[in-house]
This record gives sequence, structure tokens and C-alpha cells, in this order.
Amino acid sequence: MRKTVKRVLSGYGALLWSFLYGALGLFWLMGGTGFPYGKGDPQGDDISMFATVRSEDGALVIAVAGLIGVLISLILIGPWRWSRALRIIPLLFAWSFAILLLCVVCDYRVLALIAYALLFKFEFFDWPAINQFICLAGGILWGTAAISYMKKGQEVCDKCGRTKRISKWLKLAAKWGKWATYTAVSLPLIYSLTRWAWAFGIPLGVSKPFLIDGERDAPGIWLFGAALGTVGAMGAVLTLGLISRWGEIFPRWIPFLHGKRVPPGLAIIPAAFISVVIVITGLMYNRLWIKGAFPEGNIATYAPELTWPIWGLALGAATFAYYLRRRGRCRACGKA
Repeated sequence: MRKTVKRVLSGYGALLWSFLYGALGLFWLMGGTGFPYGKGDPQGDDISMFATVRSEDGALVIAVAGLIGVLISLILIGPWRWSRALRIIPLLFAWSFAILLLCVVCDYRVLALIAYALLFKFEFFDWPAINQFICLAGGILWGTAAISYMKKGQEVCDKCGRTKRISKWLKLAAKWGKWATYTAVSLPLIYSLTRWAWAFGIPLGVSKPFLIDGERDAPGIWLFGAALGTVGAMGAVLTLGLISRWGEIFPRWIPFLHGKRVPPGLAIIPAAFISVVIVITGLMYNRLWIKGAFPEGNIATYAPELTWPIWGLALGAATFAYYLRRRGRCRACGKA
């Protein structure tokens, strides 16, 4: 019963998001201000796939998509039991909304703004940037709703959500999780290494004039880059917690908590969220690279980011393996 409630709530989340964002589209269609694409997004000229969209066209699409989203959400949370063939239709819509919002609408600004916030730099936050986070939330809600709908009609344990048919690769996830973790740790260090090198005046993967011109045009830019690289390195260290004892039991140097069990959600939720954001950023860089948007030379300005879809997928796999290892055997259904 509890899992059924969770599935319904995930569907209502997608419904509410679709209704509100569709209402925004209707507001923009009626001449309202604040359309966050095209001319309304000055930062998106070079990176957004919607840099040339007109407000009247984009607003109409958003309003219609919001209406369709509401209807599909009602199907996802409704009591109807469709045949297996017909169930594919709402699933296709749900996954299409999730992929569109996460992989097409969102870009690297989501990850950049999170990193800036960790460095207490908030001047880059504007309405188009906030809209990125709104669409990110929508994509996550639609993805969650799609996964929940896939479980609908299956025999699921009310306590843990396991089905009677558990595929073999799920049972093996904890074993390959170690290698996924090592991959997720190593890839961000490539980015960090280049940014640290630039801060020390070492032209690693770039030309010396590039470093000189960058510092002249924006004093302190390479120090700030090194700070971002440090954030990435800290994330890599935290990723090791997914396979380490201190990822399950608080270490001695943490006051008041040492020796206590680490709540699984404390690691799973942020790691899963960051894995999605990293994939989004990496896909954007690969899309721009395929289009030839990056000039020749200075390859280190974009090459590390081209590997980020692999980084994000590896982090997601490592997080999933951590979840499987920490959940243990269910006392209700007896499944591991």
C-alpha cells in the first residue's frame, strides 16, 4: 500500500509541474514578460538549443505540452489497467518529457551555478538560470513518474518495492559498483588537473598566450578555475565513500556523529542528483563539439568535459550499487 501511494504521489508531482509550467506558457503566449528562451536568454546564444526560438512560438509549444503533460499524468496515476501494448503509449510520453527537459532544455549552467553557489558566487543567478532548475525538476519528476508507472501492475513488496522477478544484473550490481566508483573518481580529476595547472601558469592543453590573455582580460580567472577544480576534486573524494567504510559509518573525526550509521539517503540523493547534472553538462559539450563550436587548439578548455557523460553514468551506477548494498534483505519479502 505504501509503495502504491508513492507511485501516485510521483504522478501528481509530474501533473502539478506540467500544469504550472503550461500555465506559464499560456501567460507568455498572452504577452506576458519573462520568456526565458531566445531573446529572453542572453546567456544562451552559444549554448542553448532554443537560442533562435520566438517567444510566441515557444510559448504556444509550452502551453500545449503542459496540457498534454496533465492528461498523460492522469493516465499514469489513474486506476485503469491497460494492456501491455497500450501501456507503452503513456510511457513514451513520460520518458520523452523527461529526456527533453533534462537533455535538451537544460545545459551546463545547472552544474556551473551549483559550483558557483558552493564558492558563494551568486551574481550569475538570473531568471533564465532559475528556469534551468525548474526544468531540471520537471525532468526528474517525469522520470520518476515513468519508473513508477513501469512498476504499476507488478507484484511489488509494500515495504521495499522489490518485485518477484529480480534480474541477475541487479544482484551483481554491488560487485561492479567498485569499478564504476573508480571511474567516477578518476574522470573529474582530469578537469581538476588542468585548472590547477593553469592557476600555476602551466599551459597544460592550452597555449601560453591563452593563459596570458585570459588573465589580462579577467584578472583572477585562473584562480577561480582552480577553485572550481578543487570542488570537482572534493566531489571525487566524496565519491570514494560509496565503497568505503566511512560511507556507511561516520568516521571518528566527525563530532557527535562518529561511530553512528550514515543514513543511506545522505549519500544516495545528492550523488544521484549530481550524476544527472553531470550527464546533462557532458551532453551539451559533446553536442557543441559535434557542431564544431569549439575553435582549434586549446583542447583542454573542452576535452575533459567531453568525458562527462561517462562520468555521470559511472557515478549513477556507483550510487545504485551503494543503494543495493545498503538496503540489505527485506524482512517482509525476504529478498536481498
